Amino acid sequence: MEKQDPHPPAPNLIDLSAKEKQKQSLFLSGLLWLLAGMVLMGMSFCMIFCLDHAETSVLIFMYALTGIGAACGLKGLANLIGF
Repeated sequence: MEKQDPHPPAPNLIDLSAKEKQKQSLFLSGLLWLLAGMVLMGMSFCMIFCLDHAETSVLIFMYALTGIGAACGLKGLANLIGF
């Protein structure tokens, strides 16, 4: 009978670095999505604040930009978590 090695083989370092690069890429894309959402929601706030005094309709800015900004923020958070 052959004697088996009691120590399992070391994990492949190439695979680990590829996984780490993928996680880092997903994290950075999450930050960008989160930043885009914050910018859109900030633009929405500024436009609502400026147009409120002009007696114009702010519904488009209030719902469209805020909704898109919130969706971008959720996408960014999902990427940060790792989904």
